[in-house]
Amino acid sequence: MRCDDALGAIDSNGFNFDLARPDSRISHQAGTQYWSSQPASVSGMLGGIPQVSKVDLQGSKNFFAKMQRRTALGKRRRGSDEGIPSGIKSNDTPQKAGVTNGEKNGEAGEETKNGESSRTLPIERAADCGAGIGRVTLGFLSTIATTIDIVEPIAKFTEEISTGEPFAFLRAENRVGTIQNKGLESWNPKSNTYGLIWHQWCLGQLTDTELIAYLKRAKRGLKEDGWIGVKENVIGGEFDDFDATDSTVTRCLKSWRQMFAEAGLKMEMEEVQKGFPRGLFAVRMWALRPV
Repeated sequence: MRCDDALGAIDSNGFNFDLARPDSRISHQAGTQYWSSQPASVSGMLGGIPQVSKVDLQGSKNFFAKMQRRTALGKRRRGSDEGIPSGIKSNDTPQKAGVTNGEKNGEAGEETKNGESSRTLPIERAADCGAGIGRVTLGFLSTIATTIDIVEPIAKFTEEISTGEPFAFLRAENRVGTIQNKGLESWNPKSNTYGLIWHQWCLGQLTDTELIAYLKRAKRGLKEDGWIGVKENVIGGEFDDFDATDSTVTRCLKSWRQMFAEAGLKMEMEEVQKGFPRGLFAVRMWALRPV
């Protein structure tokens, strides 16, 4: 690396970046190359630590359950549907799917098994952003959403969803929606479509400018009172950090909150994921809604 002036530098590949902004070093090409080299497995998705998958998925389920209870309480206090996420339906508009609560650990994560009886699912349509091989779709989103759209730039990962056996029951019930092989920097959600747009370990691939612009687009993709879920690493201190391995930025808490505010989103809930091994970044979950 060599410094060109007080504000900028050029790395060994000739890439210009701003020394004051770690996110300016993000390269989508480099990130795509890294992920294309990773195996289409839980271990590949989780950086060689597949044992965290179960506790991660359970943490997401618990977080969503708390969001449901909180919004349901608000509904009872107001005596109307005002302020209730679109995925949380009144009893007179249920969403049905032929699944049960039975789960087993599999190569793609926790699997929701097809069953004889149907149950009500609170979200009509969700999006799994940066979905990878569908670990989160299979182990979390399929337990709360009738239909899940997939957004993931690496085609070999989404082939696990479109052809893999663990997803056969979802495909048979037409619960796998669209599969779009593109990055979030170019994804434009259809307006008024989603009760939940979920992001996990993928927003660090966007620069600050791209992230704010994307969240504004995602906001327009929500149904009335729908919400955006974010689950990401958080670095301690007050400065973001660039990781050249996968060309991503790990943001500090102050940066995350600033990004949300600049995108016109308010934090309805914020929680730290518990139960991860020592030595890993802290992971936070946010439930966001338009201001």
